[in-house]
Amino acid sequence: MILCKKSPFAPMHLLLALWAINIFSNSANAWLGDPNTIMSADNPYLARAKKEAGDKDIAFWTCWGYAAPESLYRGNSTYLNTAKTQLNTLINDAIAANERIWRTYEALECVYMLSRYPGYTASISDITNWLGRLEYYIDWAYEDMTEGVTWEQYAPNAMSQYAATLKLASMLYSDKQHYAIVAQDLIEDMYQNFKLSSGALNYVDNSSPSALYHAFELTFIGRYYMLTHDFVAHDLIIHMAGYCHDMLRNGYGESSTAPHWKRYWSIGGPISPFDISAGLSKDPVARAVAASRISGGMARDFRFYAYTPMYFYDNTIPTGSLGSDLCRYNYNIGGPQIRKNNFQIMMPTMPRCETGIGASVASTTYNVWNGYMETANIPILKSSSSTANSTDGTLFVTWPESLQKKSSIVQGTWVVGADAFSPRKHFYGELTPPVADKWSVAQIWFGDKDGLSGWIMAKATAATSSFYGPRGYIKVNTSPSPSNSLNFTAGSLNYAIYGSNVGSVTSSGSSVWVNLTGLKGAYVSGDNYSYGLSCAYGASPYLVEYINQSNNDVVAVRITRSGKADIVMAYNNASTSQVLTNVNTVSTQIYRSLNNGEYAAEQGTVNPIIISPRETVVIVSLLAGDAQPPQFIGSGWVVQPHAIENTTISMQAEAVDNQSNVEYYFNCLTPGGHDSGWQSSGIYEDTGLNPETSYTYRVKVRDTSSNQNESVYTEEKSAFTGFLIPSPDPALWHVPPHISTSGSEVEDSAGSNHGFLTNGTIVQIADSAIQGSAQFDGIDDYIDIPDYYGVAAKTSRTCSAWVKTSQAGTILSWGDPATGNDWRFIIQASYGLVSQKGGPCIKVGAVGYSAGIADVRDNQWHHVAVVLPSVATPYTTHINYYVDGVKKTLIASPAAINTATGHNVKIGTYNNADYFNGLIDDVRIYNRSLSDAEIATLAAKGIVSSTGLVAHWNLDEMIGGEEIVSMTAASGSQVQYYFESQTENGIDSGWIDEPAFAFNSILPGDKFTYRVKLRSTQSLFETQWSDPKSCYVSPEADFDEDGDVDLDDLFEFTEKWLDTNPSPQNLDGQGNVDMVDFSLFSKSWRWNTNELYLD
Repeated sequence: MILCKKSPFAPMHLLLALWAINIFSNSANAWLGDPNTIMSADNPYLARAKKEAGDKDIAFWTCWGYAAPESLYRGNSTYLNTAKTQLNTLINDAIAANERIWRTYEALECVYMLSRYPGYTASISDITNWLGRLEYYIDWAYEDMTEGVTWEQYAPNAMSQYAATLKLASMLYSDKQHYAIVAQDLIEDMYQNFKLSSGALNYVDNSSPSALYHAFELTFIGRYYMLTHDFVAHDLIIHMAGYCHDMLRNGYGESSTAPHWKRYWSIGGPISPFDISAGLSKDPVARAVAASRISGGMARDFRFYAYTPMYFYDNTIPTGSLGSDLCRYNYNIGGPQIRKNNFQIMMPTMPRCETGIGASVASTTYNVWNGYMETANIPILKSSSSTANSTDGTLFVTWPESLQKKSSIVQGTWVVGADAFSPRKHFYGELTPPVADKWSVAQIWFGDKDGLSGWIMAKATAATSSFYGPRGYIKVNTSPSPSNSLNFTAGSLNYAIYGSNVGSVTSSGSSVWVNLTGLKGAYVSGDNYSYGLSCAYGASPYLVEYINQSNNDVVAVRITRSGKADIVMAYNNASTSQVLTNVNTVSTQIYRSLNNGEYAAEQGTVNPIIISPRETVVIVSLLAGDAQPPQFIGSGWVVQPHAIENTTISMQAEAVDNQSNVEYYFNCLTPGGHDSGWQSSGIYEDTGLNPETSYTYRVKVRDTSSNQNESVYTEEKSAFTGFLIPSPDPALWHVPPHISTSGSEVEDSAGSNHGFLTNGTIVQIADSAIQGSAQFDGIDDYIDIPDYYGVAAKTSRTCSAWVKTSQAGTILSWGDPATGNDWRFIIQASYGLVSQKGGPCIKVGAVGYSAGIADVRDNQWHHVAVVLPSVATPYTTHINYYVDGVKKTLIASPAAINTATGHNVKIGTYNNADYFNGLIDDVRIYNRSLSDAEIATLAAKGIVSSTGLVAHWNLDEMIGGEEIVSMTAASGSQVQYYFESQTENGIDSGWIDEPAFAFNSILPGDKFTYRVKLRSTQSLFETQWSDPKSCYVSPEADFDEDGDVDLDDLFEFTEKWLDTNPSPQNLDGQGNVDMVDFSLFSKSWRWNTNELYLD
C-alpha cells in the first residue's frame, strides 16, 4: 500500500501561470502514442499528413493543416474558413446518413483538433453549434452500447470505434463524462472476451477475423489509447501485433476466412495502422508489414486513417521478414495453416464464413497476387439460377456447430483439416441466425508445400423439396484456362476436379461451377452429392479418389502423390464410432486427431481400424521397396542449437516428408556432450553440460522402411552454455521512485483511533484527492484500526471516502463475519444487474446488500458516501448512496442491520479478503446521518460540522515518519540490481541483492530520476536499462494558508519574494531570499496544481 500526496487541482489556463512556471516544458514525459508529441521530420506519416493538408480535400486534414504544430499552414485563416465549410458539410452528411459513428466520429475529431489549438480564432459559438448538431447521434451511440442488445456490442470493429467516439464525446461535452466509462468497458470487453491467441480479434459468434476489420480495430483502439494512455488498450494493441504474422510476402492480410460478406481477398481496411501495434509491441514482423504498406500503398489511405499511426511510428524497431515459412495451427482462423515461400494454404473452421478453404500464391510486389483460390464450397441452391451466395434462400454459410465438429492434424510437413456443419442462408451480423434447413456439409482437406487436395460432400438430413440442389463452387482469382474443363489453370495454380457425381464444369469470370449429376428437386434423407478438388503450385495436382464407406457420414479419401507416400484420410461425422473399410492399415503410420492440430501417432498393425465420432485419421503408406533416403527441405534446422539453461542446449530439426516414417539422430561433436540416439521426435535437449562451454551439433534423418535409408548430416551448428540474460529484459519497475515516509501508524484526526499499515509503505506521489491518499495493491495491503469496532447495532451512521480504482473491492469494514452481523462498505462487483455494477454498496451477511446505481471504476477520483438514517429497525433498503455529492438510485436485497462489536475496523479489506486495488483518501465515519447538503459539501472538499465525527483518517502521512526516496524493481531469479541516479542529488545503489533501494537526507524541491538494470549472480550478463522514472520532494505551496493552491498563492509569494525579510519565503533555509527560493516555490506550485513533469 502507498500513501500518496498531491494538493487539489487548480485552474491552469491563465497566462500568468504559464509564464511563471513554464508549464509546457514537459517534453521529457512523452510516451509512444502521446498526442502532444511533436512529430520529427523523418516520420513518413507526417509527410502524408502534410500532403493531405496541402490538398485541402478532406475536412479532417484541413483542420489538421490549420491547427497542428507541425503544419506549414498553422493559423492560416484561409485554412480555417475551408475547414469550417468542410466540417459543416461533413456534419450534414452524417446527419443525412443517420450515422452514430464514421462521419460523426470524424466530425468529433475535427472539433477536438480545432478546440485544442490555443490560436483558434473562430467564434466559440461555432464549436457549440457543431457539438449541438452532433449531440443526438452521440447520445444514440451511447444508447447503442448500453441499452438492448445489438450486433455492434459483439463486433470489435464497431466496439473499437464506439469506444473512441464516446471517449472523445466525454472530453468535448461537459455533461457526458460518464460516456468515458462505457468506452473503457468496451476496451476491457474486447481484451477479455474477443482476443484470439494468435493475435486477432474475433467477430460475433466466434467467427474469424478479417484483415479489413483488424485494420479498423487497430486505428480506433490506438486512438483511444492516445486519448487515455490506458494500460488495457496498451496491452490489447501489443496482443494484436500477432496478427501480422499471418501476412504474406506481399503485405496482404487474407480475408478468405472471414464472415462471408467480408471474405474477399484484399488489403483490408486502412493501409497504415500496423505501425500502431509495431510501435508498442516492438514486433519486427509487425514493423515489416507497416514498412511494406508505407512503401507500397499508403497513398491509398483516405479520411483520417494515417493520423493515429503517426504517433506510434518508431524507426528504431528492426524490420523482420514477411511471410516466413510455417506449419502451424492458427488460432486466428481456428484451423491449420502451412506456408512455404510464396505459397500458402489455410483451412479455417469458423462460423459465418463459407467453407473458407483457401490457397494463395503471393507476389513479392505489394498489392499483387500471382494466384489464389478464395474458397471451395458446395452451396445448396434455391433455384437453378441461384448464385453461390444468393440472398434467395440458398444455403452456404457455416455456423458455430462446426466448432464442435472440427478436427485437424498439423504434422510438420503437411496438415489436414475436417469439419461438418448445417449450412444457413445468407445473413449478415444479426445475432439470431437462420435455422438449419435439412442439409449438412462435411469436408476433409490435405495440404503440403506443393498443393491442396480434398473432398466436400452435401447430404440431405430430411425429406425436402425446397431446393434445386447442391452444386460445387470454386472461386479463383482469374478466368480459368481452358474454361469448362475438369483440369484448368488460374494464375499460377493448377486445378483438377474429381468425383463420380461430377457431370461438367462451367465457368463465368473467376467463378467455377462443378455441376453434379442426379439432382432431382425432391430429396430424401441420406441423399448425398460430392466432388473432390486438387490444386497445386508449380506442379501437377495430386490424384484424389473417394473411398466408399458403409456409412456415408464417414468421408474417406486417397491422395496419390508422385514420389511421395500415398495418403488416406478420413473424417467421421457420425455420432458413433465407425469402422474404416476398403483401406489397408497394416504396415502404415497412423495419425489420429486430438485438439487444435495435435495428434497421436501409431504403427498400423491390424485391419480394419475404428474411427471415433468427430475424429480425423490420416494413414501414411510405408513402402517396403523404399530405397530413397529422406531429405531435409532446407538447412535441416528449424531451431538451431541454443542454451536454455547454463547446462542445457536445445535444438529442433526440420520435419521431413517421406514415403516412410522417419527418425532423427542428433550428434554432438564436442567432448562432454551427448548424442540423442535414433528418436522419433525432431526436438532434442542435451542436458548435464558444462557451463560457459561451446558445443557443436549436427543431425541426420532415416526412414523406418526395411532399408532404413539415411540422409547425410546437416551443416554443423554451435551453441554456448553461458548464462541467459536475466529476466525481465529490459528491467521493469515494480514501484517507481517515490517519496516515502518511514513508520507504520496512520493518524485519526478526529480522535485516538490510529491505524496501522500492513504490508506496505507510505509514499508521496502525484495523485490524491485531499493532500494525501493511500494506495492499495489488491493483494494483501490494508490498514487495521486496533480496538476500534466502528458504529454498532442499529445506530444511524455515515461513511464516506474518496476512491480511485478500476476494480471492485472493500473500502471500509467492521462487524462479525461469522454471524453475518457485519457492515461492509465496498465498490460492488457481483450484485444487481450488469449495468448496475461498480457503485458504492453496503453488504450485510451472506446475501443482504443495497447499492447505488453508478460505476466509479473509471480510474478517476470519486467521492462516495453511504448514509443509514435513524430508524427503529434499519434494513439495507433504508440506506442512501451518493457519488460525487449526488444521491443515486437504490437497488437492494433487503437484510436487517444490527452490526456486532468485537472486530476491528479495517480499511482496504474485509476479513482478510476482498482487498482494494487503487487509491483511497479522506475516510470518515459519523455516528449520525449526514444530510444531502452535507454530503455535497464533502464532495466539494468543503467543511461540515464535526458533530458525530467519530473517526477521520486523512491518509496524508504517517505519524513521526521521516521522508525518504524509495523504489522497487520487478524481481528476477538469481540476479542483482543496480539503481542509477540520473540527477546530481541522487546516489547510485551499486550492485545490490535486493530489488528495493531507499535513502534519506532529501530536501524540499529535490527531483530524483532513476533507472535500474539486472545482472546474473552467476555471470556478468546484464539486462538493458529500464525506462527512467522520477519523483519530486514538494514543499508546501499553500502560501496564503486557505486550504488550496491557486493563483493567489503565486501572487502572494511573488510579492513577498521581493521583500528582504527572509521568512517565510526563505525555502532553502540559507538565510537569504533569491532565485533558488523562487525556483523551489515554482516547482511546488506546479506540483500542487496538477501540471507535473513526473514521468
